[in-house]
Amino acid sequence: MLEAYFQSRTLINLYPFSVPSNLLFSIAHSQRSASVEELFSNIDTACGELPSDMLIEHAATQRLEVGMPDAEVEKSTNFEFGYLKHMGEVTAELNLYYNDISDYIFLADTGVFRDEVEISRYQQRDALFYGMEAQANFPLRRSGDHLTELTLFGDYVRAEFDSQGNVPRIPPLSVGFELRHSHVNWQTKLRWTEIQHQSDTAFNESRTDGYRLLNYYADYHLPFDSSEVLFFVKANNLLDEEIRHHVSLLKDLAPAPGRSLEVGLRLEF
Repeated sequence: MLEAYFQSRTLINLYPFSVPSNLLFSIAHSQRSASVEELFSNIDTACGELPSDMLIEHAATQRLEVGMPDAEVEKSTNFEFGYLKHMGEVTAELNLYYNDISDYIFLADTGVFRDEVEISRYQQRDALFYGMEAQANFPLRRSGDHLTELTLFGDYVRAEFDSQGNVPRIPPLSVGFELRHSHVNWQTKLRWTEIQHQSDTAFNESRTDGYRLLNYYADYHLPFDSSEVLFFVKANNLLDEEIRHHVSLLKDLAPAPGRSLEVGLRLEF
């Protein structure tokens, strides 16, 4: 009989450092058991070994995934420090985190292929995750019900195994800005993100190049009786960059979509 095990404990302390500022410190401990997929993918449940006849390809990842039926419970201790600052209408936020994970469960590419499909195995190793997230919001102009705002943002994460080597599929450093103008019933946003290359790769993992992502979004809310109609326009990857997300299992097979335009209508009632 398979029993799933989850446990979580969290201690949070929010301290008003000064009237316009807040400090946050939290410690959390959580545990989880491996999922059915992580345990028994391509495993003969009768004997706990690989089936002798064939392996079944996972359609979403295009890999022959092999489970780990003797997986231990994954345990994580997480530390987070946050600082929120208000300077009039300007707000800035910084979050730092450090996660110590015992028996971290991950999917590792083996470099071995069967019928041109790579075999990947679920494994466990102790790992450390640490990084930061930052954001600042600046109102640029306010006139009546019109508001123009600029948001700057960035995030970085590093993930390493205790014994040596990098955790696979970790996103690289990214920074960017979003320019937004809003009114009572409509808004428009232009978002620019600079994603760096990722060279801190795991065994048998390929590197990815950096790219620039420019997106545009606009919507208009139209009240209609007791309902509301939303018209929207989305334009993604306006620079038509070749984008390969480092976190994607399919990055070596196909890039993310190029330039695209979506126009839609949604009725809310």
